Amino acid sequence: MADAFRSQGTKEAKPDGGESEHTEQAKHSTSDKPTGGVLVEVGAEKADTGANDDFKQLVRDITLQIAAGNPVCIFRDQVPAPLLARERAIYADQVPAGKPANIIEKIVDGRMGKFYSTHCQFEQAFIKNPDQTITQLIEEKNKALGEKITIRRIVRYMVGEEIAAS
Repeated sequence: MADAFRSQGTKEAKPDGGESEHTEQAKHSTSDKPTGGVLVEVGAEKADTGANDDFKQLVRDITLQIAAGNPVCIFRDQVPAPLLARERAIYADQVPAGKPANIIEKIVDGRMGKFYSTHCQFEQAFIKNPDQTITQLIEEKNKALGEKITIRRIVRYMVGEEIAAS
């Protein structure tokens, strides 16, 4: 897994399709227990942001969030297709028989929203403030720091588990 982190460059894709030529990045790891740990790569556009105490605290908080929340991925569009199909099938099977197809679809979509809120990093409730999502936390820090902070990759591992990166 460390090779995956090292082999990727520091350029970051922007929503407009361009790439940022310079990004400051922070990599933080924690070992919440001797049997596991977390790796996270957080990017910022300004070179001096990495030295900012608020930024460092945010990276620590995100690391602890990953350890506690065990997200599958960062964003909902990164959830593996087989997992989505399995969850949708399970939720569809839980709907009482006799419901119209459009109602079943709405019920499944609602349950998938709950799935995303527990399995996607940016949609999870922040462990230090459950009224705030990780998306809201990062937006708040972006405003406070005058920055564009991005979570690029996360890895949570436990002894005996297969390692997968987002």
